Amino acid sequence: MRARLFIIVFLISSAAWGQLPGVTGFQLDSLNWGGELLSNAIIDMQGDDDFGAIFLGTGAGLSRFEVTIQSPAPGEYTFLDSLWTSYTHNEGLGKGGVSGLDIVNGMIWVATAFDTSTSLGHMTAGGGISWTADPDSGWAWMPQPVDDPDDTTLGTPTTTNIQNITYDIAITDTAVWIASFGGGLRKYSLNDSVWYNIPPDDDPFDAYARYNHRAFSVIAPESLLFAGTASGINKSADGGETWVNYNHSDDGISGNFITALAYQRTSERDIIWAATWPTDRYETEYHSVSKSENWGLTWSVCSDLDGQFTHNFAFDDSIAYAATDDGLWKSVDYGESWYLIPQIEGVNYEYSILEPEVYSCAKYGGQLWVGTTDGLASSPDYGNTWWVYRAFVSTAEAGEPDTYAYPNPYSPARWEAVRLQYNLTAPAYITVKVYDFAMDYVATVCDGKYRGLPGDWYETWDGVNAQGEIVANGVYFYRLEKSGQGTAWGKIVILD
Repeated sequence: MRARLFIIVFLISSAAWGQLPGVTGFQLDSLNWGGELLSNAIIDMQGDDDFGAIFLGTGAGLSRFEVTIQSPAPGEYTFLDSLWTSYTHNEGLGKGGVSGLDIVNGMIWVATAFDTSTSLGHMTAGGGISWTADPDSGWAWMPQPVDDPDDTTLGTPTTTNIQNITYDIAITDTAVWIASFGGGLRKYSLNDSVWYNIPPDDDPFDAYARYNHRAFSVIAPESLLFAGTASGINKSADGGETWVNYNHSDDGISGNFITALAYQRTSERDIIWAATWPTDRYETEYHSVSKSENWGLTWSVCSDLDGQFTHNFAFDDSIAYAATDDGLWKSVDYGESWYLIPQIEGVNYEYSILEPEVYSCAKYGGQLWVGTTDGLASSPDYGNTWWVYRAFVSTAEAGEPDTYAYPNPYSPARWEAVRLQYNLTAPAYITVKVYDFAMDYVATVCDGKYRGLPGDWYETWDGVNAQGEIVANGVYFYRLEKSGQGTAWGKIVILD
């Protein structure tokens, strides 16, 4: 299903200035204005000129976003013409959310993962690998790759998809490489259509006992192969036949847990970037970003990003971006210095990204794209102004409540704010007040706030009472008054 959107944007003139996250709470799967962003958790993203779109790996499937912006005269409004298409298990992808994505030469490869119940409790499972050259015509799918239990060439075969999740994909001319936690590093030969288990060392495969066989990231730049594991960065120059390992003790990377790898090529330099996290084996390891400008022979650490939980990278020629738990960082000098881009405030209907965590980023179509746990944002001017896209269920839809809160349950310690969603049929003044279970007054969210357009809106509450204190756990109710359009009640559950 496709939906064409015509959204008004005001362009402000200004100067330019991995791993699967554990997202909990009320998951929303429908975008305002009839679009098809599947989830507010944007785990991975990649723009591709062959398809003329940016693809978003979300917690509920793959969303494809085609967008063009007409250039207006200074100070004028313009139309942003966009086209959404989404792909889930119903269209042929594996079960669950997207955990890995790569697009090369008109081919899209996607890995998925889902939660499941086992005899050992709640765990995550690999949903398999899907691929296509034409996503609108259909997808091919195969189960999560596992080993033959009778394969004597392996030390300890991985025979299940439980905790066998693919976190990254790299496509070459002859193979597709995947990095999986329980499944290790594997190669799908495009010549014989067979999966091969390729440990990045000389040891018999054992993902349980050997940290270097737990793979999390993989890239294939310039006929080389780099694989990030829980024991450092591994490089092969012969298609995975032999390997060199770079680690914290010997080579100075900040940590041996490699959650992301990326390649930056400019007219001046070739740089391998790595998100280097600490493992539990060496007290001297720490979170940061490490890089090499000589294909891994030597490594340096970006000290400005020390302590940052980095998930992904993006590049715009010599400019580098790092997606971290604290937000999006930018460097204009090849990582020598970094600064944090301010919180994303949308120009569209006051929509904003409330949570600081950024899990993915990309530069495509003249825009900077950012994926978070709280929605998608794009900027045409290097982060000076933003357009925000969020998934939510419109309260104007038949059968939906007049208002609802999300995330719900809400934790003031975990999330910046809870959104109180509603719809207007005409401009109105909005008043929202919160009460406890005994219907005693707790806080005023807004009082007579003017909303000048019909459509979907939300107000935010940070879980603080009128005395400036975080409220206790429990059930709370809110009263939402829309002048001339009635009153609606909603419920919020507060949990630490």
